[in-house]
Parts: sequence; structure tokens; C-alpha cells
Amino acid sequence: MESQVSFLNSIKDIDVDFVKGFKRYLNTKAKTKSGTPLAQNSKYTYFNKFKAALREPYTENFLEENLLRSVKGF
Repeated sequence: MESQVSFLNSIKDIDVDFVKGFKRYLNTKAKTKSGTPLAQNSKYTYFNKFKAALREPYTENFLEENLLRSVKGF
């Protein structure tokens, strides 16, 4: 039960700046295992998985707003 409560508190802390920060991370700092920057297709794929993970808390009413509307994809 305690881990679920801390999970819910962290989900509610997600905001547009967090989403933009993750996108910025993928675009500027994320590297492959060999140390090269991510390819455009990889950035697109990872960001889409991230967006899919955020849709569920929104549909389950853990997030009050759809944060994805204000952030464009790659």
C-alpha cells in the first residue's frame, strides 16, 4: 500500500515541464550503448512510448489534464 501511495504522489507531480524536459533529454543528452546520439526514429519511438505511459493515468483520473496536448512530438 505504501508504494502505491508514493507512486500516486509522483504521478501527480508530472507536469508539462516534466514532459518537455524528457523530450529535451531525448533530443540532446540520450545516447545509445555505443555512446552515439539517438537516431531520429529512436527518439520518436521512445517519446511515443512515454506518451502512451502518460495516457493511462490521465484516463484513470490520476492526472487532471492531458499534458500531451501542449507538447508536440518529434
